[in-house]
Amino acid sequence: MAPAGGQVREVQGRPMEAFLLAPPYRGLIFADEARRPVRVHIDLSECVMGHAWQEAGGYEGLPDLALVCRLVADGKAVAQQRLAELAQRSLDVDLESEALGEGAYSVEVVLEHGERELGRQRLDGRVLGRGERPKVYIDRHGRTIVGGRPFFPLGFYFGTLKEDEIRTLSRAGFNCAMPYAFSTMDPDQAGALLDMARRHGVMVIYSVKDLYPGTRGTPKQFATAEAAADRVRQVVERFRSHPNLLAWYLNDELPPTMRPDLEARYDVVRGLDPDHPTWAVLYQVDQLTEYRHTCDVLGTDPYPVARKPITMAGEWARKTRGASLGTDAFWQVPQAFAWGSCREPADAPQNRSPTYDEVRCMTYQALIEGAKGLIYYTFHQLQRDPLGFDARWQDMARVGREVRALEPALLSVDRAPEGLAVRGARWVAFRDGKRVWVLVTNPEPDPVEMRMDLPPGVDAVETMTGDAVPVSGGTVTRPLGPLACETYIVELP
Repeated sequence: MAPAGGQVREVQGRPMEAFLLAPPYRGLIFADEARRPVRVHIDLSECVMGHAWQEAGGYEGLPDLALVCRLVADGKAVAQQRLAELAQRSLDVDLESEALGEGAYSVEVVLEHGERELGRQRLDGRVLGRGERPKVYIDRHGRTIVGGRPFFPLGFYFGTLKEDEIRTLSRAGFNCAMPYAFSTMDPDQAGALLDMARRHGVMVIYSVKDLYPGTRGTPKQFATAEAAADRVRQVVERFRSHPNLLAWYLNDELPPTMRPDLEARYDVVRGLDPDHPTWAVLYQVDQLTEYRHTCDVLGTDPYPVARKPITMAGEWARKTRGASLGTDAFWQVPQAFAWGSCREPADAPQNRSPTYDEVRCMTYQALIEGAKGLIYYTFHQLQRDPLGFDARWQDMARVGREVRALEPALLSVDRAPEGLAVRGARWVAFRDGKRVWVLVTNPEPDPVEMRMDLPPGVDAVETMTGDAVPVSGGTVTRPLGPLACETYIVELP
């Protein structure tokens, strides 16, 4: 970038990043729903905008720098916008979609400086016919839709799947499992386990995360790019029609330096299977935007107990939602395990097991920040827990049953009423018809006083167990101790 004169000589790295905000999931437009504009979000690199900032006192935009956005179908532009003298690094552009017919379309984003093209990006989408839907997809509210019905993924990571363990999982109300071993397992064996899990009502997130040559966990037989890619194609083509497949697990904490490989893998899986989303889980919470084109659904895995403040669970969830690729969907990974199951010494205070109250508080924090799925880590480490599996599973099953009881709220798309507000605690409100569910938690180490202001005319509030909650002057006031979690049900008039 030239420091003066408004001339761009060379752009290092990616000059811009673009992704679709609407339609948010794979660019899918449903012909039987009201048409909305296609909205593309564009971030310009600091390198491109650097000159504009240096000259900010003289003018608001960089002369001759322009963005051209085109909506293209059948090789023709059906809508176009050109933005010149760009003064912001981030912007949204709307393109009317009424002229799109059924079939494939693309959004082309071109960054120009005078007559020179600095960068180009293409985003692909499709208009589906009336009544046509993927078997599993993410809707515009961030919900997972399975067979046309909203579904809240609630499950555990596993090593492999065993029938007695899946039976235990199912009886506690959990509905999905993510087995690591599927990455390198014989496909015939994986198919039998998919069938077994289906008999118990447990859907499977199929892992292909150990198929990146050169990474830890990739077996020797998949050490070449060709062998790994062949295995991915083999299992996706074989199981994409399996009725018990929920999603594909593409990435477990691989770094953003592998972005080209991750994007290529996502493109392959997405191309082979239009009927199932992909999921990636990361600890790189400050680099999540680097993964925008590597998966459909993000997740992060905060494990604070007993090493960091438990507020980490909410902080990471908040960052994950902020980077959730326009879908507003993320499946979070709360901590269920004790660090002592994998770190020495097992009895060290920092390696202890999470308590029931801690697991519940981490769960509530994720839900309050908008998580649309919870996959706890991890079942097989509960079996090595210093407190014993039975004691830990009793706690986890109790939390799982509570989340399942919250599903009517978590899956509702009704807007919470105006006039409802909570002070002194983390909170979120969901409306389901005439009922408003208010989730609150105090993840801080000190007790707080929670004050909930109610909408006009409301005087009936109860807990999930049906106990009446006193209302005074349109306000509920309750003490919340450290780690406390409550759900209040507000009956609207």
